[in-house]
Amino acid sequence: MLNINPASLDAFIKHLREQEYSPATIAKYAHDAEALLRYAPEGIRDKEHLNGFRAWLEDMGYSGASVNSMLGAVNCYLAFLGSDWRLKYVRVQRRAFLPADRELTRQEYESLVSAALEQGDRRLALIVQTLCALGLRISELKAVTVESLAAGEASIHNKGKLRTILIPDALCRKLRAWCGERGIRAGLCLCHPDGPGA
Repeated sequence: MLNINPASLDAFIKHLREQEYSPATIAKYAHDAEALLRYAPEGIRDKEHLNGFRAWLEDMGYSGASVNSMLGAVNCYLAFLGSDWRLKYVRVQRRAFLPADRELTRQEYESLVSAALEQGDRRLALIVQTLCALGLRISELKAVTVESLAAGEASIHNKGKLRTILIPDALCRKLRAWCGERGIRAGLCLCHPDGPGA
């Protein structure tokens, strides 16, 4: 039996504040953990009972992506409670393309960068900034090298075509600072999290 109650939720929220999560993230996590309390006001009997929460959310009309977002917050709450139980995410089929109205907005972009920095992942924040500033695919990130920063441009080879993209000065400065701090003197800037670029 896993006891969940308003007091433990208040302690969880206090913990998030102490960890310096943003107010928006704290509000979201609190909302999602409250949903678990509504699902099981008497506590979680066992792992099977916990797994029913996912189906309960789907029955409430949440999309797969929304369910997964809520499960991430609830898993964080479970970890805070010291439980080994975790909810598995819903499998969401990816679309082959996105309609034009699903392109990343400025607010979404800034939210992604902020979230990465809040998690202490500066490398991920730089990757998002680089992909968006240069209009690159993930697979093209390897074109951003120390040498390309020195030249101020990157050569992209894709599907038998070659294109050259100018790298804005502000991004160049950020990436050069990143490479300098990590002793990256040649080659890839951001591609290998476990290598010298980590």
